[in-house]
Amino acid sequence: MVERAVRVLPADQRERYAEEWRHDVGAAPDPVAARLVARAARAMARRLRRRRLSLILLGQRGFAAFLVSWLAVLGLLAVSSLVGALGLVVAGVLLVVVVRGLLDAGAGGRTVKGWAVGSLVVGVGAFGYLVWAWSVGFDAVDAGRSTPAAAEHGTLAGVVLLLSIPCFIAAVVASLRAAPRG
Repeated sequence: MVERAVRVLPADQRERYAEEWRHDVGAAPDPVAARLVARAARAMARRLRRRRLSLILLGQRGFAAFLVSWLAVLGLLAVSSLVGALGLVVAGVLLVVVVRGLLDAGAGGRTVKGWAVGSLVVGVGAFGYLVWAWSVGFDAVDAGRSTPAAAEHGTLAGVVLLLSIPCFIAAVVASLRAAPRG
C-alpha cells in the first residue's frame, strides 16, 4: 500500500520511511485505517519531495545544483514566454511549483504565504496582460489600425508587474527568516 509513496520519496530517504510506513499500515486496526495511513504516507512523501526541491533552490544542496536549478527555471520561463498562451500557462505552473517549494522551506503564517502567492498571481496576471497588449498592439500597427482601447494599459501593467516582484521577494524572505534554523 505504501509503495507509491516510497517511489515519490528522495532516494536517500526511501529505506527509512518504507520500513516506518509499512509498520504503520500493518498496525492499523482495519482496512479503512490502513488506507488512511497509506494516503497520509503519500502526502508526506510529496512534502518531502518538495522540501528537497526547496533546499536545492535555496543552495543548501551545493552550489552546482543551486545554479543549475535556477538556470533551468529561468530558461523555462524565457522559453515559455515565447510560445504564446500555452507558454504562459506553463510559466504560471512553474512559478507556482517554485513558490510552493520556497514557502515549504520557510515558516511564517498564512499572511506571509498569502502575500507571496497573491503577489505572484498579480505579477503573472500583469505579465500576461502586458504580453497580450504588446502582441495586439503590434498586430494593429502591422494591419495599419489603431491599438484597441483594451490594450492601451501596458504601462500600468508594467508598473504592477514591477511592484509585484519586490512584494513577492519580501514575502519569501520573511517566510525563510521565520524558518527554524537547524
